[in-house]
Formats: sequence, C-alpha cells, structure tokens
Amino acid sequence: MMLLQYLAWKRVAKPHGSISGEEVRDEIAKKRVDMQGFDRLGRPMAYIYGARHFPSRRDLDGFKRYVAYVLDKICTRYIHILISRTS
Repeated sequence: MMLLQYLAWKRVAKPHGSISGEEVRDEIAKKRVDMQGFDRLGRPMAYIYGARHFPSRRDLDGFKRYVAYVLDKICTRYIHILISRTS
C-alpha cells in the first residue's frame, strides 16, 4: 500500500524522474540545508538549520519538492561512494 502511495506521489512530485536545482532555486537560495563532508563511515552528512524555516512564509508544495531534491542529492552522493568502494 505504501509503495503504491509513494509511486503516485513520485509521478506528481518528480514528473521528469528527478527535480532539478533550477526548479527549487528559491529554496536553495535560503541556505536551509548544507551538505558537506562525510562521517567516519563514509556516509554523506547534511546539516539542517531549523532557525531558517518559517512555516508562515513558505509554499508547502515547493518545500516538499525541495526536501525531495535534497534527499535525492544525499542518496546520490552515498550511492557513488558505495560504487567506488566495491569496484
């Protein structure tokens, strides 16, 4: 059931298969998330600055797209590291 809900959401949120940086440019400019470095096990780290989030001043759909964009970027970085370790 959850997989079907996710697939339905993905078709709406990512109609082209992914979200480009251009689509979430305004959210990126607010610098709410910083992806920098890796932990001791080689996993990418993301710092989220809660003080930069203002619920009354945001577009919720745009914010959801931004979260999906950030999570895709984090996962992509981690997958590249795993692939490089195994080859």
